[in-house]
Order: sequence, then structure tokens, then C-alpha cells
Amino acid sequence: METLPWLLEKLPGEIEHKANRIMIRHHCGERSTLWVNDNVTTPEALLLLGDVYSRYNGMDLFTSTFKLFAIDGPTYSGDVPIVGSLDELKNEITGLTISFPESAVPFMYEAGIGYYAADRSRGTIYKWDACEHRLTSEYSGLDCIFEEWLKAVL
Repeated sequence: METLPWLLEKLPGEIEHKANRIMIRHHCGERSTLWVNDNVTTPEALLLLGDVYSRYNGMDLFTSTFKLFAIDGPTYSGDVPIVGSLDELKNEITGLTISFPESAVPFMYEAGIGYYAADRSRGTIYKWDACEHRLTSEYSGLDCIFEEWLKAVL
């Protein structure tokens, strides 16, 4: 999945290019921001996610419904932190006693729903449900997760 074309196909909108990010004002009222990867090395475990970390370094999608954490530090809009770092996410998950398989790397939070981790060795994305306090779903790609959300809200 190429992230930007996929987002625009599913939820069309206007694009604004900034120095370090791409902003989308979707016609449905949602907003998305993708921070550009400025030569930051993608952790091998996250290569399963396609261009999400090779082209981008953190995302705030669909008006903060999904936050894909940045590789090398938090992302900001001015002085306001928008998306934390993968290390911050790892610490948060450890504090919440969330347990993903050892080979999985946490990378995303869905507001009010739960956390996601990618396991390249298995080609799987795991979902930890915040209400049920357990792994509840497995996905083969981000597009499956986003399609599920789109079907629920549109």
C-alpha cells in the first residue's frame, strides 16, 4: 500500500505541502498529517508497513483517530507535540502491561480502541484492545485496519 495515494483514494481531499510534513484536509471533514522521513533509518520490523516509515516518520490520521508514532522523536505542529516517538510508545505500553508477541514492535494507537504492533517475521499486525485488555485481532496490512474503520464510520 502506498499511503498517500491510498488515503486520497479512500477519503479525497486537498493536500498542503509543508517543509517537514504533508497535510490533508479530507472533503468529509477529517484531517491527516504525514511527517516526511528525512533520512531516518526504518527499523527492520516495521518494513512490513510498506512506505509508512520509509517515506514518512509519524502520522496523525483522520483527525487523531490513528497515531503512527515517529522513529526518532516526537513530531510537532509549532510547539505542540502531535505524535510521540516509538520509544515513548514502548514505554507507555510497558506501563500499561500490554503484551504483544516478543517479535512484534508497537507502532500505532487508535483513539479509544487500542494499540497495534507489527511482526515482520509473521507478516502480521496485532491489535491490543484497550477495553478487553487482550489481543483481539490480527491483520495482514494497515489497509485492512483502515478499511475496517472506514466501514464503521462512513
